[in-house]
Amino acid sequence: MKLLILIFLLLLTSCGSKKKTIQFPSTEFNSEIKKIPSKKNIKHENLNYIDFNNLVLFGNANIQYNNTNYGFDINIRFKKNDKILISGTLILPIFKILIQQDRILGYQKVDRTFFEANFDDVYTKLGIELNFSELENLFLGNPIIDLKRNNNFKIYQNESKMLIYNKEIDNITYNMIFDSNSNKLISQEIAQFESNRYIKIYYNSFEKLKDFHLPSFVGIVINDGNNLIKLTLSNKSKNIDNEISFPFSIPNNYRKIEF
Repeated sequence: MKLLILIFLLLLTSCGSKKKTIQFPSTEFNSEIKKIPSKKNIKHENLNYIDFNNLVLFGNANIQYNNTNYGFDINIRFKKNDKILISGTLILPIFKILIQQDRILGYQKVDRTFFEANFDDVYTKLGIELNFSELENLFLGNPIIDLKRNNNFKIYQNESKMLIYNKEIDNITYNMIFDSNSNKLISQEIAQFESNRYIKIYYNSFEKLKDFHLPSFVGIVINDGNNLIKLTLSNKSKNIDNEISFPFSIPNNYRKIEF
């Protein structure tokens, strides 16, 4: 999505048409807001952890890029810890993207092209290393860094009484912002400040599914050092833990393009 892998891929594959803009989720909980060190923390077992076997989301997507809005209907299928299939339509199908543990495939129908890439290609373009699990967590609203396995975070509290978990790894800054009252993750970011590259994700309008609350609105802001892109996902309906298929096949007569 460089860009967050998915946003970048959506921009590559979606020809886009102008539709009604989806309101971007609230960004009032930015990590830049004045913050002070805090001794409070959230126990891992109390987190709003989004867990399932299979999940299908139906809704709308909107991309703001160079002062232009592109909108389309979207269907996202998850098989937890295995693969993600993203389909975009404008009455008729316009693109599909399949994200697997070790590679990313996609094609668009408008100009009959396809691409294939791996996560090293994503790092080359974004400058921020992401693997499949981290990308999946970003989309779902789970912490990108496992709080159970990592306990050496710096923890702050901002003026809105939100807890900010901060960690730096190899010149990359990670911030995860939690609502301490509900234990929900409401924002997280990955930033490489030296090159002015970052990914910021905002979660809003949570809906209860099984034993967790899934965000119905996800807003993603990406700065790849040269461009600023906003992607908004609005999930209108969900289907959880039913058997689902992942129909994906690149047509034989499509032309390969560079990632």
